[in-house]
Amino acid sequence: MRNTWAVPGYTEVRELGAGGSGRVVLAVHDGTGTAVAVKYLSDRLRQDPAFVGSSGPRPACWAGWSRRTW
Repeated sequence: MRNTWAVPGYTEVRELGAGGSGRVVLAVHDGTGTAVAVKYLSDRLRQDPAFVGSSGPRPACWAGWSRRTW
């Protein structure tokens, strides 16, 4: 099942990988064009308080992709 979540301000380019913990996509920041990887956690992990922690899910993006890795 494809994740229907989206990170505001970023446009998804393509899926980089998927597995039991979720999926990772290549996205580009709409304002700057900076490429980032965004990981969407699986339903199982998002609902696991021990994994997510007491403050709830937190988005994580990694910048620094070079254009040749796209």
